[in-house]
Amino acid sequence: MDTVQLIQLVFGALAVLWAGFGIALTASNQLNNRRDLVLGFGESDRELTHQEMTMIIHNDFVPLWLGVCAFHFLIFVVTFGLPFGVPRILGESFQGDHGFIDWFQYVSYGISLIALFGLAVFIVSGWNETRVMLEARDRVRAASATKA
Repeated sequence: MDTVQLIQLVFGALAVLWAGFGIALTASNQLNNRRDLVLGFGESDRELTHQEMTMIIHNDFVPLWLGVCAFHFLIFVVTFGLPFGVPRILGESFQGDHGFIDWFQYVSYGISLIALFGLAVFIVSGWNETRVMLEARDRVRAASATKA
């Protein structure tokens, strides 16, 4: 493998990583929009019923939240496993180039730790946001029951 192929490999990996984090940020924005809608912070012209809140929580928020968590876990697994697979894939081309392999391992492990941290943050925040939304839904259900 020559220098041009190495640069293509590095930039290709960075482009995939950039696209992955872009997807995660877009999904995070959608999660925030759904949460705001359920909690009444959105731009809705009316209050949601408890059935509508339940549908948004269970059909929009929770699946998207679990998907983002799974995506972070996938990034963690792939970036953590790259240092084990790349030297085997590259084979003899980098057999004596331990500097590149060491650098590649540090970068991969660093990215995997960022993905693991992101996973932990999404698990904790998603769990808490789901709990708060369910409590808001229950308050709406109780208020509608007292009106009737």
